[in-house]
Amino acid sequence: MIMKCARPAALFLLGLVLPGSIPAGQDGVPLPIGIQRRIRSEILAEDRPLSVRLPPDYEKSKLAYPVVYLLYGDQTEGYFAEAVSSLERLEGGAEIPESILIGIHNTDRYGNLLPVRSSGQPGGADTFMDFLEQELFPFVESAYRTKPFRVLIGPQAGGPFGLYALACRPRLFKAMILENPFSAPQSREVLRAKLREFAAERPGAKASVAINVFDRTGFQDHAEANKVLKDELAAFEPVRPPGLRIWTRRVEEPTFVPSLELKQPLRAIFPDYYPPEAGSLTGLADILAYYKEVGRRLEFDVDPPAFLLAIVSDDLSRAGRPAAAREVL
Repeated sequence: MIMKCARPAALFLLGLVLPGSIPAGQDGVPLPIGIQRRIRSEILAEDRPLSVRLPPDYEKSKLAYPVVYLLYGDQTEGYFAEAVSSLERLEGGAEIPESILIGIHNTDRYGNLLPVRSSGQPGGADTFMDFLEQELFPFVESAYRTKPFRVLIGPQAGGPFGLYALACRPRLFKAMILENPFSAPQSREVLRAKLREFAAERPGAKASVAINVFDRTGFQDHAEANKVLKDELAAFEPVRPPGLRIWTRRVEEPTFVPSLELKQPLRAIFPDYYPPEAGSLTGLADILAYYKEVGRRLEFDVDPPAFLLAIVSDDLSRAGRPAAAREVL
């Protein structure tokens, strides 16, 4: 299906403006963390806003980037800004690859994201996956330089949606960071059955799924949902495809709307992206060989990060190897 796309919106979204567009020295201007765009979805029969953050050097380079998709992207202060902060901190230290962030705004979060509605009727998760696969992904991948590695961040109702998407259409995302997907009681039986089908039909599947859990958010007690999650993962373990990594992480003392807690899950999705023994890299050939192996593990071509290149170049200069330092730069 061909999707109609509106022109990039020149609208600010709570201070989301183009990086680099703020003149130096001015007071009272918005802080740059992204732009807003809007697409027309024929599948959902609506316009859907997006918040977009590009890597800082996107316009200066010709590189392509993995894409992180954030559900609840309309929550600028609660989720989008936090995701931007986590990405930039980890990218800046070459702990993860630089990535494009796409925040998908809600219009009907429970209707779109839950496999089963609270009434017991089928939810809109299958239709929303159609929107992602047939409209949103082609739009993003034609508008921006992307690599074939997608990460889903699924807070709140995005938790059950992420696990449902993994089971039903595992090709959509290579990795996920979710809130406890079994916190939605009406979807538990569907998730349980779909995961079993997924394991039987795709024994060679590969993916990384980090699940954040918490005991309480405000007045809500999550002890029962956490027990269900623990029991379901234990029951799934004997049939889990070896290439599917699933791990849980307890979030300490969350507020009513918990923090996304992205840093540790992102590090786990991209293990050893920064070489554990960077000092052993003695030149450009070593760097290229290391990131070729990283790319083999992640299943996309990985460009050596600029931060690491600068560190190794400085080390080579101090070691009295200026020619090797220049080659790295």
